[in-house]
Amino acid sequence: MQFVLAEHTASSVFANVLPPAAAMLSLYQDGAAYAAHRDGVRASHRGARGFAAAVARALWTRGGAGALVEAANLGSQVAQREYTAILYLNAEDWCARRDGGALRIFGGCDEDDDAGGSATDVEDIAPVGGRLVVFDSRAILHEVLPATRVRLAMTAWLLNEEAVLGERTAAGLITD
Repeated sequence: MQFVLAEHTASSVFANVLPPAAAMLSLYQDGAAYAAHRDGVRASHRGARGFAAAVARALWTRGGAGALVEAANLGSQVAQREYTAILYLNAEDWCARRDGGALRIFGGCDEDDDAGGSATDVEDIAPVGGRLVVFDSRAILHEVLPATRVRLAMTAWLLNEEAVLGERTAAGLITD
């Protein structure tokens, strides 16, 4: 199994996160892709001011539907995501040139860049079977390139402990 985790040690990364409660299985085929996005809510978008600014920016750049998606994400478990972990379940002979389906990471993007135009580094990671990729859900803009072969992956999100406990307290699930 290969493991990709840049610029962190396990002890510093996972100090304030909770294990995933569930995982998502995804299948791409016949040219299916996933547009550039972040899996979590950026820290500046948390709180009432950040929420309003993020929804307004989405309305301006992506229209009403984009603003609705942004508002839904900010008010959901997406706001609790800290790290994304993707385990590829494909054959080990996967070739990105032949089979497509690479995970494209846009490094060094501006916080407001939702398309990758400001990226200082772009890296494509082939979805080779057994490979595990872990990255910051809030900071890393990424996309899935079109796959011409059946592409399988299991994704789980490590959650921000403070956000989870805050939401549970607000819902009355945790009391002092």
